[in-house]
Amino acid sequence: MTLEGEFLKNQPVNNLNPSIISVQRTVNRESEKLMADILYPLHVALQVSDLDKAEQFYTEILGLTKGERNLTFPGTWYQIGDFQLHLIVSEWAKNPAREDKWGRHPHITFAIHDLNAVKQALSARAVPFQMSSSGRAALFVKDPDGNVVELLEISAD
Repeated sequence: MTLEGEFLKNQPVNNLNPSIISVQRTVNRESEKLMADILYPLHVALQVSDLDKAEQFYTEILGLTKGERNLTFPGTWYQIGDFQLHLIVSEWAKNPAREDKWGRHPHITFAIHDLNAVKQALSARAVPFQMSSSGRAALFVKDPDGNVVELLEISAD
């Protein structure tokens, strides 16, 4: 049994101090070995309520290419290099977002080459977006369910 377990075993439930338990767990986790080396991300899954509207946003507005998908539940996969974006239909999909800073929400970021061209294309389609408040060459846009997408300009090198 660990030191944490021994300590907790001898304490009445109503006397446990959450901060002591938290500190003990942190110490134990730092000494544990990693189970696996994380190599790189493979996909992100986002919940959507209306697949047609979501596909229109990701295909027509963001210009993503659909990938192969051999599953029976409703959804669409997009292939972006070695990475995939999975859209999964869900009744819990609506994501309320803080209106002042979209970038403070869980989001996916795509690298782009020309932020000005993207801003012009979004404006031409009347798609709302927010510029990054950090001063980076980036903007945030929301899909029809409120999922936040960051478009970050990288150098062409």
